[in-house]
Amino acid sequence: MRQFLFSMLLFMLVYPANAQTLNPTVTGENMLCPEGTGVVSTQVFDTYQWHRRYLGSSQTQSLPGQVFQQLVMDYHNFAASYVSVTVTQGGQTATSPEFLWTGMFFAPFCHHRWHVFHWPRRRDCLVPWR
Repeated sequence: MRQFLFSMLLFMLVYPANAQTLNPTVTGENMLCPEGTGVVSTQVFDTYQWHRRYLGSSQTQSLPGQVFQQLVMDYHNFAASYVSVTVTQGGQTATSPEFLWTGMFFAPFCHHRWHVFHWPRRRDCLVPWR
């Protein structure tokens, strides 16, 4: 019985009840027009390192100097790419699932002014041209 109690005490010391697993997620804007910028962020942790993987590539790149809770992205450097963040908290490290930042959806429709387009079903749609 003593050995069982000692084992339980040792287990509780090694694995405290309040230990939490890290589960970082990336949230924010995922589509912008050219010349635009967007911001993605994650929860509050001790440290951050953001990563990028271009669509169709298998290589993930760490983004030098991107060690903050938020990441400001521009169309030219991040269009059609996945971003993720590696975080640490209390000695634990975890990486978020990838967040697809397209930016490409509006590419053919963006220019310098507001225009009205007539879509095939004759519906009007205002699209911001930059």
